[in-house]
Amino acid sequence: MDEAIKKKVLQLFPSPIFIVGCGKDGVVHAFSGSWLGQCSFKPPVVWIAVRNDSRPQSMLEVGGYFSVNVLRSDQEGIARAFFKTPEPKDGKFGSAAFHQTSHGMPVLEEASGWVECRITSLVTPGDHTIYFGEVVDCGISSDAAVLTTVSSGMKYSG
Repeated sequence: MDEAIKKKVLQLFPSPIFIVGCGKDGVVHAFSGSWLGQCSFKPPVVWIAVRNDSRPQSMLEVGGYFSVNVLRSDQEGIARAFFKTPEPKDGKFGSAAFHQTSHGMPVLEEASGWVECRITSLVTPGDHTIYFGEVVDCGISSDAAVLTTVSSGMKYSG
């Protein structure tokens, strides 16, 4: 297989860019993610893929929770800020204000929508672990167009 062609083809797959929140033992964390989606209606289940041996991966476990914050197409700056994993301080990640769900997961005040998920299972097919989470809470403030890898030119694939 031609590796350059494989990378190019995989980068053609459009993906939304979200801010994923997680936490453990009272410590919260959030990061930009683009490998996620819905995989069940009943019950509503969302999956996220997280790089193995990363800080977020150490905070995610079956029975735990994560949040997914939906960004509008004009919020590329927020997505880029979370590539550097800002530390939470005084209810903010950098300049992005957040509140916490009843299970302690961070929800960005500027998110156009969000879901909170309880992790039900996981699988590790390679260098990322896929976490499956049943949606247990959600909110929406806007149904504007979503930030994607195509609209932003950001890539995490190949």
